[in-house]
Amino acid sequence: VINPIGIDIKNLTPLNINADFAATEIAQKLNAKKFIVLTSVKGVLDKNGNLMNKLTLKQCDELIADGTITEGMVPKIRACKEAIQKGVESAHIVCAYEESLINEIFTEKGSGTMIILRKEKKVNL
Repeated sequence: VINPIGIDIKNLTPLNINADFAATEIAQKLNAKKFIVLTSVKGVLDKNGNLMNKLTLKQCDELIADGTITEGMVPKIRACKEAIQKGVESAHIVCAYEESLINEIFTEKGSGTMIILRKEKKVNL
């Protein structure tokens, strides 16, 4: 969990640095395969309040543009997009409560919303 603060050296006032974007930089420097952002909800929700399990970067842009993704979720999505664009394989927005993080890390099904570069193409053999 990243909780960064900074100081304005001119005025010596504290600055709130967005933790999601700070974590993006750390994930890139560590060559992380997975980037996880914690939130107070199940993940990214559609307009009916249903969890969207997997989104591409393009779908994220569309959902922000049409107003489905709003407010505090927007910077989380942008941090996930940036992490993927900087080489992280997948990004996940997961609820910080209950067993969601454990399920994301230790189960095949995972938890929350996974954000990927693009959908995998199915190959028919």
